[in-house]
Amino acid sequence: MATTLLCSQNECTGCGACRSKCPNGSITMVSNDEGFLYPQINTEQCTTCGLCTRTCPILTPPQRNMLESPLVYACWNLDDSVLFQSSSGGMFSVIADKILLQNGVVFGVAYSDSMRVCHQYVETRNKLDRLRKSKYVQSDIGDSFRSAKKFLEDGRPVLFTGTPCQIAGLYTFVGKQKYDHLLTCDLICHGVPSPGVFERYITWRSKQFRSTITQCVMRSKKYGWDSFFMQLLFENNTSKAIPAAEDPFFRGFLTNMFLRRSCYQCRYTSPKRLGDFTLADFWGIGKKVPFPHDTKNGVSLLLVNTVTAEELLKEVRPSIFCEERTLEEAMAGNPVMYKSSAPNPKRDAFFSDYQKLPFEELVKKYLTPAKPKLTLRSFVKKFLPQRILNLGKKLLRR
Repeated sequence: MATTLLCSQNECTGCGACRSKCPNGSITMVSNDEGFLYPQINTEQCTTCGLCTRTCPILTPPQRNMLESPLVYACWNLDDSVLFQSSSGGMFSVIADKILLQNGVVFGVAYSDSMRVCHQYVETRNKLDRLRKSKYVQSDIGDSFRSAKKFLEDGRPVLFTGTPCQIAGLYTFVGKQKYDHLLTCDLICHGVPSPGVFERYITWRSKQFRSTITQCVMRSKKYGWDSFFMQLLFENNTSKAIPAAEDPFFRGFLTNMFLRRSCYQCRYTSPKRLGDFTLADFWGIGKKVPFPHDTKNGVSLLLVNTVTAEELLKEVRPSIFCEERTLEEAMAGNPVMYKSSAPNPKRDAFFSDYQKLPFEELVKKYLTPAKPKLTLRSFVKKFLPQRILNLGKKLLRR
């Protein structure tokens, strides 16, 4: 079967809009040797209608009417139980609740039964929890664009949440037809790690702890909002909370080891967003401009980018804490808002070995922190009793 790619792997974001738009199913999303999904066109089946080219957000970027400059807020949900279940300030749940109460549908990212990260939708508030919390893996859109359009055609409000490139794909898929009841929320994205690497990580951890992983909570709040922990829940009803610095998947994510190639030259790193709302953690809040509030349970950075979002925010104000801040402060704490993540120098070597080494060998070679060199100073501090050290300091002062 002759196949080709719609655009280069360096540019393709894997949003799947082309596959969703193809009228005769000649495009499939296929995992490449790095574990990312890319579109492949069956040229023998393709009718060259050009819909895929016109739908690709890289080749045909969507245009939206946005506010001249986004409104910037620090927010959190006043419902403490929802706030604790969320990665940051729980603002996604506030917006989602509003849509669901209007007989709407909410699309977001969840784990499948086999721990695959994929887009799903919910129609009731009691199922919203599966879409909460960060999943630092590129999600499989599947048929979510088609489902969202069908709900819109039926007249139901839709909230669609995803990375900026996924929101771009949704708008090019929906086309020029305006749906007043479509609301979108993009995320300030560090970059999307490989689903293939995550799958191998889950298998490795399950084997290591001798039980199948049933849930993976990235950024658990067990020890606070700004304490990064990977919490794994197992089939045998046990759990493990692992500091991010000691977890190989988290280390690889934060050091840009296995992000998608397009993330290193992201087209959406700009304060000019595509979503009605933009969500992130408000890192660095209060560092330069005082913020005299308790932030231990999480603070959402909320950008309001359209008149529609501005009106909805007014409606949900009673259920949130909300304080206006500056765009400069938001950008200072979230530099990926204006620049792409830099590739790890060892990325290519990692993926070369990814094809041939067991995951535990990849961990040892690329994802384990280097042991600090033991100097005389650190040796003395580590092995001498504290009372001896205190005595030594007194003698030195004399």
